[in-house]
Amino acid sequence: MNINIIGGGSLCRLLIDIIDSQPEIVATGIFDDRFPDLEEVAGVKVIGKFADVSLEKSPNLVIGIGEPKIRKSIFEKYSAEGFHFPSLIHSSAVVSKRSKITNGVTIGPLSTILSGSVIGEASCLLSLVNINQDVSVGCYSLIGASTAIGSGATLGEGCHVAMGKVIGPEETIAPWIFTK
Repeated sequence: MNINIIGGGSLCRLLIDIIDSQPEIVATGIFDDRFPDLEEVAGVKVIGKFADVSLEKSPNLVIGIGEPKIRKSIFEKYSAEGFHFPSLIHSSAVVSKRSKITNGVTIGPLSTILSGSVIGEASCLLSLVNINQDVSVGCYSLIGASTAIGSGATLGEGCHVAMGKVIGPEETIAPWIFTK
């Protein structure tokens, strides 16, 4: 499967690593508004600005921008135009077959998603994220590296959890909150 990345910043480099871990997926290009000054990221060519995204170039997209409100905007806009957002899961991640991973989710290296957990659309879990049993992660959320989320926790839509944060069992985080 060919896939294009929207956004060429630091998250884009992680996405390229995840794509490289999956032999059936190829990053065919990046869209970033710094084009043409930004020519490539981690060996993948920048092929245009956000306005240049088209179904003809690739119907498959992944969001390379971490900010939850921007993730939501991109996901909703391009989904309505007929683009597909496959989930990207690093080959080293452990994901229970009894969990639910929705469209457009990114799961980084060495992360774990345990039984009964649900990861909402277009959410991004960076590296070493530990999601215990029966956790609900709202759509468009960004979960920082080395974060642990206890069993039964609920994160509302658009949460941004800082790197290394521990969310306790049964804890609830309101929507659109940045937990430092």
